[in-house]
Amino acid sequence: MRFRRLKIQLQTSDGPYGVTVDFPDGLVVVWADNSMGKSTCVKSILVALGMEAMLTTTQTDLPLPPAVKARLDSTTGEYDVLESDVWLEIENSQGERIVVQRTIKGARDKNLITVYEGPALTSPGSPVNTRDYFVSRPGAATRELGFHHFLAKFCNWTLPLVQTYDGNEYPLYLQCIFPYFFVEQTRGWSTV
Repeated sequence: MRFRRLKIQLQTSDGPYGVTVDFPDGLVVVWADNSMGKSTCVKSILVALGMEAMLTTTQTDLPLPPAVKARLDSTTGEYDVLESDVWLEIENSQGERIVVQRTIKGARDKNLITVYEGPALTSPGSPVNTRDYFVSRPGAATRELGFHHFLAKFCNWTLPLVQTYDGNEYPLYLQCIFPYFFVEQTRGWSTV
């Protein structure tokens, strides 16, 4: 799986704000001063992929900072965040691309992820099919409309079956292996 573009989009009481980060081939270094949003970008990628369990022990709220959920500090003042979304374009080993979109704040269910077939962020304008999938609910890894079930198929990953506490076998949850791929600076390796 390759990340291609991240877009965080906010609607505030002062108007639209946001950021777009491109991930070309090769090593990508995101550099900025402290408190400029690097960790917010990393956490937003994890939230877009439904991997927020890596960042928190509670599933009641998305583990993102107030700047994308409540109040944005700008050079011109503080503004209420009215709505916010994260978009992430990813590519699999066959070169197929999709865009995943998840609401951070707004009227839409935060446990839904919309998948856009094709490179809707890097090549906008072409018609694409969309479908909603669910996360943070039982069956997200095993049911057809579960996002982690879809993501494993999209990435062509055959996950091993593991036995659960009730004696049934299910595919290994992506949240269990993702901490080996993705280390977030605040919690580091503690999510393993």
